[in-house]
Amino acid sequence: MIIQIPNLGPIENNAYIISIGNKAILIDAPPEPDKILQRLEENNLKLKYILITHGHTDHIVSTVFLKNQTNAEILANENDIKMFQKPWNLLHLRAKPFTPDILLKDNEEIKLGNKNIISLKVIHTPGHSQGSICFYQEKEKILFSGDTLFASAIGRTDLPGGDQNQLIKSIKEKLFTLPLETKVFPGHGPSTTIKTEKENFYF
Repeated sequence: MIIQIPNLGPIENNAYIISIGNKAILIDAPPEPDKILQRLEENNLKLKYILITHGHTDHIVSTVFLKNQTNAEILANENDIKMFQKPWNLLHLRAKPFTPDILLKDNEEIKLGNKNIISLKVIHTPGHSQGSICFYQEKEKILFSGDTLFASAIGRTDLPGGDQNQLIKSIKEKLFTLPLETKVFPGHGPSTTIKTEKENFYF
């Protein structure tokens, strides 16, 4: 089951809960963590992992609070470690520093469940930030793209760790090689598909 929690905070972040049985994974920790906790409670879910797509403040501002409330482990890429340990201010958002419990590498798999298993593949997609990662559920052909790829747009590259040429390379070489029917759930805005974005890519 996938629960999308849209329009969180001043930049309208998306958060996603993926569950199997009574265990859950959260992708990103944006503002308004009470709404995330409410969805977990409504569905009788225990949060095991908080997966962070990158270190920009709007995606990590609730990380420490949610970890304290749920005892979930934080998983992220090491290339954004400086942003986790010394978050920068964004609008009125202030994130508390943290160090991930587990550092994720490209092609690593995150698994949840016993008999029935959710498996998410880590895809390192530097460009929006150096530690940007996407999570791909191969069986269901679902991609959680963070701020790397949006519907009809790509992530900004004028923020810390940004590099437009690198971002475009990441998208073309790592995301556009996924099956065309792959559904894309981004960090902001509506969902899309790899087919739609590949056909209309103008960057």
